[in-house]
Amino acid sequence: MTTYSFLDDYSEVCHPEILQSLGETNLAQQAAYGNDDYSIEARQLVADACGQPDVPVLFVTGGTLANLTISSAALRSHEAILSASSGHMATRETVRSKQLDTRSSRSIRPTGR
Repeated sequence: MTTYSFLDDYSEVCHPEILQSLGETNLAQQAAYGNDDYSIEARQLVADACGQPDVPVLFVTGGTLANLTISSAALRSHEAILSASSGHMATRETVRSKQLDTRSSRSIRPTGR
């Protein structure tokens, strides 16, 4: 039986089918920094799936950077992220806000109510 862990986005490299595709395309010469054929196609697929074919789609390298991007963009200086003390933002992302001087995050203890 397969066990799935949602601990974080960096405990494994990637899904086996993605790793296989990377192996198949590893030696294909492509432009760098998101200007490769695969990134261009992926951006268009995401935009189309969202029903917004003309909006820009930007990729980041992982969940931590995605959380940093959205929290920095969405939170004002007096706002914070609330998370259960056992939540991902409290246990895995706390260093991120200190290192990158972004908005703060606060953990709260669940009361069971």
